Amino acid sequence: MGQSRNENILENMLGAQNPLGEPQSREEALLMQLLEKLSVTVLKWLGVTTTELEDGDTTNPIIINGEEVTAVAGDVVTYSDTEFAFNGTAWQEFGGVYVAPWVDITGTLEAGQTSITLNNSTITTTSTIEVFDEFDVPYVSKTVSTGSITLTFDEQDADMIVKVRIS
Repeated sequence: MGQSRNENILENMLGAQNPLGEPQSREEALLMQLLEKLSVTVLKWLGVTTTELEDGDTTNPIIINGEEVTAVAGDVVTYSDTEFAFNGTAWQEFGGVYVAPWVDITGTLEAGQTSITLNNSTITTTSTIEVFDEFDVPYVSKTVSTGSITLTFDEQDADMIVKVRIS
């Protein structure tokens, strides 16, 4: 027994092809409308391309990891800190690459020590600074200068990892 017309319509729509002509019943018309509303584009990240891209470019194939890659609708790449999605015909700027608005710096306060100095060029006297440590021990004091932060703790019996988040 062959497939029903509705099965053929579903198969064709799922295969991204046009449905088989005009609907022959109200049920077919409703089914086609429902499937069109439910259509979702799945995005797949391909990687970082060395091929120059701008919004609207139709360049295809592109180069990723030194190899030629032919993009299909839904493929996403990064070029020059910008993400692009391919719509099947052209590349559309999808957005910039996310850069965290903070920097994490870690160090180890060795057992018996009371202070640790962490150095990083993002530290300024006006930075917002959060301090975390593996034992949830509060620091006694902090001294911040351009490029460094010194944290003082009560003497610890064991090594303790300290993380500072700068934003």
